[in-house]
Amino acid sequence: MKFDISVQNGTILDGTGHQGFPADLLIKDARIAAVDRTQSPHEAHQVINASQRIVSPGFIDVHTHADFIFASPRHHQLLEPFVRQGVTTMVTGNCGVSPAPMNSDCIDQFSAYWDCILPGEGLGWGWRTMSEFLHHIETLRPVLNMSQLVGHGTVRLDVLGYNRRSPTAGELETMRRHVRQSIEEGAAGLSFGLGYVPGIWADTAELIHVARGLPPNGHITVHLRGQTRFFDKAVEEMISVAEAAGASLQRSHFVPFKETYTEQFFSAYQLTESARARGMNIGYDLLPYAVASTTIFMLYPPWMLEGGLPAFFTRLGRREIRDRLIDEFKHRKPEWPQWKSGTWCDFEWDEEAGWGDYRFYGFRKKEHLAYEGLNLEAIAEDMSRNPFEALFDLTVAESGRLYYTSGSHDDEGFDMAMGMFLQLPHMSFMTDAVGIGRQAKHPSHYGTFPRFLARHARDWATFPLAEAIRKCTSLPAHQLGIKDRGVIREGAYADLVIFDPDTVEDMASFAAPYRYPQGIETVLINGAPVWHNGEYLGANERPGMVLRNP
Repeated sequence: MKFDISVQNGTILDGTGHQGFPADLLIKDARIAAVDRTQSPHEAHQVINASQRIVSPGFIDVHTHADFIFASPRHHQLLEPFVRQGVTTMVTGNCGVSPAPMNSDCIDQFSAYWDCILPGEGLGWGWRTMSEFLHHIETLRPVLNMSQLVGHGTVRLDVLGYNRRSPTAGELETMRRHVRQSIEEGAAGLSFGLGYVPGIWADTAELIHVARGLPPNGHITVHLRGQTRFFDKAVEEMISVAEAAGASLQRSHFVPFKETYTEQFFSAYQLTESARARGMNIGYDLLPYAVASTTIFMLYPPWMLEGGLPAFFTRLGRREIRDRLIDEFKHRKPEWPQWKSGTWCDFEWDEEAGWGDYRFYGFRKKEHLAYEGLNLEAIAEDMSRNPFEALFDLTVAESGRLYYTSGSHDDEGFDMAMGMFLQLPHMSFMTDAVGIGRQAKHPSHYGTFPRFLARHARDWATFPLAEAIRKCTSLPAHQLGIKDRGVIREGAYADLVIFDPDTVEDMASFAAPYRYPQGIETVLINGAPVWHNGEYLGANERPGMVLRNP
């Protein structure tokens, strides 16, 4: 037999966490036809020499917001930074947000709220159901593999709009039916975004009913409704939801949002381990930066969005509402449960720290372009406004189509401290990328996976390289039920990364976010080279697949 590709002389880290071994990989028809430890001669149309290099499964980015990027004709350009850091599969539809099912009445408000995850141009919205959306992706020939979740927030918006109330029995059944239909049409699981509107308004009973739209042994991912003072309550809630639905549970960005709540994190972690001892399949994921990014609407208490964005902007134009907002920023703390209290899940403004760690992006107005990437204190000073009024004015002027980062930007001490959480055995890795089509400034777009390999595995010895590879490959595949990927074995798909363990390095930072990593030499997706010998082949080679739920 003549093989398509022979990857020769490499050291194989197969994704299981076991130590590496020398072998050749023989690829035929998108799959690994043989793992040849004898390294005997074989005929192949293309030979790739991996001498003194690591050959691993392709990396699975378990938490992304690239759904709408895949839906753009420019997706192969926008996703190049992910391919070049070794990503071969992206899990989309996280935080309760998916492109379908969605009726046309929701599109304008959805687009404004979630502008930070849209491609900027070229999005036709030519779908309504999950089946239609996935078919649209397939017609564009994706450059990477995509595993799509259905978002509870999108389903709730489709049925209830931006109304803060419990659904009727009929509406609840419609939401459950939407989830079941989306799964039957190919969605890989159900995601909840309980820190965002409208998901924050759903009570636990609603979550359970909707989750029961999943088939047996289905998959749930969640952005919890508390990762500070109510961490344990939020985790306990989602364990009960997943148990009631008979589903696995993947908790997104599983880390305390403030150092002061580390104790609450470990209390939540113990709840997790108890549930795991009962036989539940529970995982979690995290990115290796102590900085989050999301839509500007997350800075406003949920009651501001009751009735939708027109009502939001009407309120923000009233002096008494602005005064109330300032008072709540300064004095009101999150309260449990948020569907009753109307408060944030986690936001607690620190008067001593101020707004110095909040940087803003996505400006369109000519007079605001110089504010891109500046913190709110600096922006407010230039505007001769206090930071609160500057925030309100910019939100109105830019129609809410802004996003922000918050945390310790380019602080190696904080980044190193993340290792305490990253080394947890069931912690997989993700980019959590927003702003992909908006000149995003978060370095996760360019450097997440090389950062794990270089800093945490090699330089800081947070975990061995073989364990780092497991966390990037077979672990997320197991957590989300992705079959025949994340491992190197005969019959698995030939999603592969070839890298130099001595030189692999993330080069991107918040100061210089658009720098590609070093040391990632070849990336194969379904047996086709998409990054090889310093050349990105994504314009023509688009071998990705939509990984439909079987």
